[in-house]
Order: sequence, then structure tokens, then C-alpha cells
Amino acid sequence: MLRPPFPACRPVSPAIAVLACALALGLAGTAAAEAPLLLRELPYAGLGAPQPSRVTGDGTVYGADMTSGNTLRWLPDAAAAEDLGGGPTFGLINVTPLANPDGSTVVANYMREDGKLLVSNPRVYEGIFGWTILSGMDQISSLAMGLSRDGSQVVGYGGDPDLPFQPWQWDADRGQRMLPVPAGMDGGEAWAASDDGRIVGGHVSVLGTDEWGWPTRYLYGARWVDGAIELLEDGGGHTLGQVVACNADCTVLIGGGYGGEPDPHPDRGRAWYWTEAEGAVYLDTSGLPAGAMAPYYAMAISADGAVIVGTYTEQTETPFGIVVVNKPFRWTREGGAESLIERIAAAGYAFGGEGWELVANSVSTDGRHVLLNGMDADYALHGAVLTFDRDGLFADGFD
Repeated sequence: MLRPPFPACRPVSPAIAVLACALALGLAGTAAAEAPLLLRELPYAGLGAPQPSRVTGDGTVYGADMTSGNTLRWLPDAAAAEDLGGGPTFGLINVTPLANPDGSTVVANYMREDGKLLVSNPRVYEGIFGWTILSGMDQISSLAMGLSRDGSQVVGYGGDPDLPFQPWQWDADRGQRMLPVPAGMDGGEAWAASDDGRIVGGHVSVLGTDEWGWPTRYLYGARWVDGAIELLEDGGGHTLGQVVACNADCTVLIGGGYGGEPDPHPDRGRAWYWTEAEGAVYLDTSGLPAGAMAPYYAMAISADGAVIVGTYTEQTETPFGIVVVNKPFRWTREGGAESLIERIAAAGYAFGGEGWELVANSVSTDGRHVLLNGMDADYALHGAVLTFDRDGLFADGFD
């Protein structure tokens, strides 16, 4: 599953285990480099283990308190987060709860006991009326992993907890429908959907062994168009990794990580975007610090495809030895990838310094707001919203 960046982890399906524990396409290079940057650190006082996951167009942030499982909301000028309840929930750090771009639809995965089983049921936030389980959910257990921009489509994975989980799609009119998985593969997950529900992005998987003989799950990036599956490859015939998100109509899919084939190739583990016209395009990450290395993940994209944010990895030395940590980037077609750690330091903010680990896990529809989640060298949790000046930044997105 998304084997993106830390800090992210999930207690249930092995499919995304690596994920969590993890453009301005057309943006002028000089404009990107010189655009003013504001940083607003999220207030964490009084919260057990806050993990922000989504930022909306006005800078509102949604996330989870991993202690209570409740959903949290940080309004742009609030001194503290609101507790919206809804727990206990299954929390996938950096990903859930889900919120669409204007915050009108918020979905979290409610955990409950069903006999001897612990199962999940996606619920939608109804304001003063509390939380309501999605109607027409047929599977014993289901986890919502993606939400269309208009909030009408919910996608995820689920099924019998004793069997490999299967990808699904939901809307209010048709309820839950399972999406096909190719013969020979044992499961999959859906992570993104277009507003009209015609296109869904995600991955399918097969359990195998790695080069050392350990069990591992190989992921194959996929999209479903009108219910029919298509596996995604690059121009060299190499399978792409996990689809993480898409733009408003899912004509642009983004993702990263290691694809289904175990054999190395020059682009293995890189982040990418995919369109019907261009096929797979690996993001230019040459502008990142010298130690940047795979896996890379493209985590979020603006509505018009003009901005992509994501994560790269690098090795760092600690008192316990050398470990791999995750760092955030923002990529533009004209300027390639830039390290957000370096941008923050250049703007004079004391955030994201030595020993920090940060993930860029969400971007607003207009590309202005970027959400960061992570921890400092002492393992204290931190989150922040970066706001870029919009003048002249997003002129040339995808057609």
C-alpha cells in the first residue's frame, strides 16, 4: 500500500503497512523560488496524539487524536483544535480522516466489535447531528481511504477480515460496489475517485518474497474506468507503484513507491504522475538535497494538476545508528522538486530542523496551502500549514 512516509502506521491491513508507519505543473521556476511563504504551526496543547491529515481551501485542517480516535478540526485562526468526536476510529496516520476541499464532507473509519471481530465502518460527519454510518455498505469491514472532490464518492478496501481485502467504491445512489482484481492477485485498495465516479485510482497486490526471502507484498498501480481495471506502467514497461491521489476529474493520477516488479531499474521507487496523453512521467527530483533517495511518494495534487507535494527519504545518523527518515517536497514542471525544509529555513522559521521527520500529506485545491505532519528530534509531534503567495504561481496546469 502506500508505502510512504513516516510517521504513518496502521494496525489492520498489511497492504499499507509501509505507507504509514509512509505541481505546479507549469509553475515558473523563478516564481516558485521567490514566492513568499507563511508558516502557521498547529496548536497541539491538550491533545493526546494529534495527527493532521487534510487541509481545505481556507486553511482549515482535519486530523485525528490517536489517543481517543476522535476527529479534530483546526480552524485557520483558532487557538486550539475542536474535538468533533466520532471515535474510536481506525487511524492511518497522514491519510485519515478524509475531508473534501471545502470541508463539507468529512469521513472517518469507526471501529466496533462484531462478535469476536474488530471491524470498521466508514462514517460521515453530520455536524450537530453527529456521525452517520454510510448506507448500503455490504462488507463485514470496510476502510475508507479516498474521497472525491465533491464528496459524493468514497473509496477504500474491505471484506472479510480473515481474507485479503478487496477494493471498493461507494456513492449514496448505488451503495458499495466491489472493484475487480486481476486473476493471480489477492487483493487491492482504492484511494482516489473522480466526482462522477467513472475513474477510481489505487492498486492491486500479490504476496511474494523479497531478495532476502522475507514475505513482502508487491503493489501494482491501477485505475478502474467504468469498473474495468487497467494496470499502470511506464514507457519501459515497468509497473508503477501505488496510486495515492488524483486531480478533480482523475485525469491526472499521482503516486510513488516501489512497483510490483522486484527487479531494479533506474526509476524504481520514484514519484510520478500519469495521464492518458503523457503516460507515466517521473518527477524531476534533481533539485533535492544530495542525500535524497527512494522511495519517493507524490502524496497530494491540486484540483487542476498544477501543484504536487510529496515525500522523499534520506539517511540520517542518530545515537542509535543510521536510520531512514522522510522529508517533504513540492514539485513544479518548470522548476522540478524543491525541499520544503530548505524553503522553511530560508523564510526564517525554526521548524523542521536537524533530526526532524516531516511529511507533506495534503494540498489545497488552489495549491496555496500545504499541510505538514511529523515530529522533531525528541519525537514530539508537530504539524503546520505552509501558505504560498498565489500571484503568478499557478498559471499553466494540465490541459
